[in-house]
Amino acid sequence: MGAYIFFYLTRAESCSLPASLRSVGDGAFQTCTALSDCVLPEGLTYIGEAAFNGCRALPAVSIPAGVRDLPKQCFYNCTSLSSIEIPGTVESVGQSAFYGCTGVTSIVLNEGVERIGITAFGNSDIEEVHIPASVTDLSPDAFKGAAGFSAYSVSPENPNYAERDGVLYDKHFTAVLRCPDGKGGFHALPDSCEVISDNAFEYCPSVTGVSIPQSVSYIGYNAFAGSGITGLYVPESVRFLGAGCFEDCMDLTEAVIDASVDGLPNYCIRGCEQLRTVTLGPLIQRYGVGCFGYCSSLESVTVPYKLEELPEDCFYACSSLETLSLPAHLRTIGAHAFAECTALEEMDIPDTVSSIGSGAFSGCPALTAVTFLCRPLPASAISWGVFSGSPNVEVHYPNVYPDWAELRPFDSAYYTGVYVPDAVGCAVEFLRADLRPRRTEDGKRDLRFFFRITPMDGVRVDSRRVVLTNTETGETRTVGCYKLFPSALNEGTVFSAVVCGIDESGFDAVYTARAYIEMSGAFTGEGYSLLTGASVNGASGGRERAER
Repeated sequence: MGAYIFFYLTRAESCSLPASLRSVGDGAFQTCTALSDCVLPEGLTYIGEAAFNGCRALPAVSIPAGVRDLPKQCFYNCTSLSSIEIPGTVESVGQSAFYGCTGVTSIVLNEGVERIGITAFGNSDIEEVHIPASVTDLSPDAFKGAAGFSAYSVSPENPNYAERDGVLYDKHFTAVLRCPDGKGGFHALPDSCEVISDNAFEYCPSVTGVSIPQSVSYIGYNAFAGSGITGLYVPESVRFLGAGCFEDCMDLTEAVIDASVDGLPNYCIRGCEQLRTVTLGPLIQRYGVGCFGYCSSLESVTVPYKLEELPEDCFYACSSLETLSLPAHLRTIGAHAFAECTALEEMDIPDTVSSIGSGAFSGCPALTAVTFLCRPLPASAISWGVFSGSPNVEVHYPNVYPDWAELRPFDSAYYTGVYVPDAVGCAVEFLRADLRPRRTEDGKRDLRFFFRITPMDGVRVDSRRVVLTNTETGETRTVGCYKLFPSALNEGTVFSAVVCGIDESGFDAVYTARAYIEMSGAFTGEGYSLLTGASVNGASGGRERAER
């Protein structure tokens, strides 16, 4: 019988197959949705992929003894089947062979079956299954989506598999392979367990807790995703965490991850809507993409002191997060890192940050102040819409970096708010430039720049310097400024820097100057003046906008 010979004959109700038939081709009866009477002849040896896919009215099927393989999707979505018996002559049940047979409550695997593929019996109504000794290759996801499936039963003679409390393990209980979707309650892993396999407890909503012993070193991808665990402790023995390992655990309220890993994987705890606190061990210094996204109850999380990047979507839609202290090593805030954090009111950005992704603080209506302790960022380091949908935010910046106000760097990212300078340190500003009289009549000139320091309580100025540049030649020199003068306006103190001995060939030159001061105390760090320029021939001083 050729491939797809009766494909999509949706009104065909019965088919009489001759005893001479040996082979049914791929998709031969696919989507014959009314087919309710079709007996496979005893001499049949081959059934093709998707041969009876979608035959929703077929009430029963008897597999002839000559058939060795049940291939991919051969009885997919045959929803009227109530029971399935796989004879021992069948060696392999392929991927999704009986997937979606939602009426099936009983499956019998006879001795002789060797291989069972991924989702072979997925999304059915079975409650329990016995794995015979002959099965040596069993996909942990063979029964995925069977919501009522509550227990594995494994033959003691099986060389590869065993069960404990209805949960599937390897033979020596060193790896937990799969918990049935319908299993409930608390499960204690044995002390021999070293591996929690990929997807081991995935979408087991009735599992309320799993104790992880110190013997476990590996927790796989999506290992607990969508499970019903309410609390979590990951011991320091764990040296690998797979992406999404605790994602969408809707009942999880508290997590302690003391694993010996350098960072949390992508989507590690995303979508845990009841999660309030996350405590991390000292070795964890990195967050993955979307790590805490959609944790709408999250109030507190350990921030690694060496954290250098808040990746994309890191705290997306963490609507209960009111504040977060960012570490001094932070360099990058990724796209939408704090987007939709609707309770977030204020944020301090450390002075190490050098780039901010698109929409990093978008959709934060309660956000009123973001204080940048770093120097002004160039437009190339600021992506689109950093504050879009956050109408009340003000950008605060230290008065020691005056070009924040001059450059307004977030304007290029469609920021329409207010820039507010905060007096955190002593300010240094340009006063004037003039020609200093020389003691000898040699026809040369000395160009002098004057700067004023405005003092601030609790802050000490430890050193002063001025960087001078000839704009024509590019020659740069740094002058240490040790001598101070009282200000003529009785406001702070004044210091100067001099370009000495400019001969006639340089009278038309323009020099730029920027003063720097090093501070300690209440504010420790460097402040500077705006870049200023002056002509030797006339000594006219004035501010120059720095190139962005």
